[in-house]
Amino acid sequence: MNKTLLAIFSFISLGGFSQTVNNFYTTSVPQAGYRLGAGNVNETPSGANVSWDFSSLTVNGSSITGVVAPSSSDVASYPGTQLVASSNGEYNGAGNTSNISIYTTGAGTITGLNVDGIILNYSTNNATLGTFPLQYGYSYADVVAGTYDGLGYTGTFSGSCTTSVDAYGTVSSSIGAVGAATLTRLKIVQNLKLYYLGLQIGTVAQTIYLYYTAEDNTPRIRSLMNNITVPALGVNYDFSLIELYDPAVLSTVSIPSADAFSIVPNPATETLHFTTNMGAAKVTITDAAGRIVLTGTGNDLNISGLTTGVYFAASEMDGKIQVAKFVKK
Repeated sequence: MNKTLLAIFSFISLGGFSQTVNNFYTTSVPQAGYRLGAGNVNETPSGANVSWDFSSLTVNGSSITGVVAPSSSDVASYPGTQLVASSNGEYNGAGNTSNISIYTTGAGTITGLNVDGIILNYSTNNATLGTFPLQYGYSYADVVAGTYDGLGYTGTFSGSCTTSVDAYGTVSSSIGAVGAATLTRLKIVQNLKLYYLGLQIGTVAQTIYLYYTAEDNTPRIRSLMNNITVPALGVNYDFSLIELYDPAVLSTVSIPSADAFSIVPNPATETLHFTTNMGAAKVTITDAAGRIVLTGTGNDLNISGLTTGVYFAASEMDGKIQVAKFVKK
C-alpha cells in the first residue's frame, strides 16, 4: 500500500514538474535565435492540455535575444538590475526593426522595459512576477509605478502587472524549431495609465505570452500585443510580435559582444563613431518606436538633426546585423 501511494505521488510530482516555468530569463542561455511570424494566431485558449495552432504563420524575419550583465549606466537608470535581455530583429525586409529590452533583478522582478516606442522605468514600484520556478495555476497581481519616456512625452505611470502560469499543452507550427514537447505558458498583462504634468494623457495595455518546456531556460515562443492610446495626439496604436525559437538564426544574425560593436560617445550630441568587427557597413538609426530616422555608411554619422531621446543603431554587412542602443543629448 505504501509503495502504491509512493508511486502515485511520484507520478503526480513528475507531472507537476513538467508544468513548470523554471526561469524568466537567465544568463545560462546567453543567446537565442527566433523566427518572426506573420499572420494571426488564436492564443486565448488556456488551461490544461491545450492545443495551440501556429501553423498558419509565415516567416517574416528573424531576431536574436542576448542576455547579459547590465552596464553601469543600466544599473544607474534601473536600480537593482542584475541582467538585461535584449531582443533585436528585422522584419518585413530590410530596414524594419524590432528592439525590445527587459531589465530584471534576475529573481523574477522587472526594473525596466523598453518596447515599441515607450521606455518604462519601474523606479517607484518594480513589476514583481514571482519567485521562480512557477507552477501551473500560479497567479499574482502587482501594483507598478514609475516614469516613462516616449510618444513625445516624459512623465509618470501607474497601474497593474498580473502574472500567471495559465496554460500548458502542445503547439503545431510550420516555422521555427518549437518541437513536440509540452509547453507551459507564462502570461504577463500590464494595464498602465500615463501621466504628464499630473494629468492622465493615455494608457498602455500590454499582453506578453512566453511558452517554455520543462527543460529550457529560454522561451520556445514569445508573443507581444501592445496598445498605446494618447487621445491628445490622436494616437491609438497597436503593435504585435510573434517569435518562434530557431537556433539556426544564430548563424546569420548576431548580437555584438562588448568589443564587437560599440558607439562613442554615448550619450552623443553631434557625431557617432562606430567601432565594429565587420568594417565599414550600412548603418540604420531607428527611434524607440522602431521608425527609421537616419541612415548612413561608414564609421561616423552626423546625428545633430535628431531630437533628444533613445535610439538604436543597426550595422549591417554581408547579411549580418549588429545592434546597439545610444542616447542623443
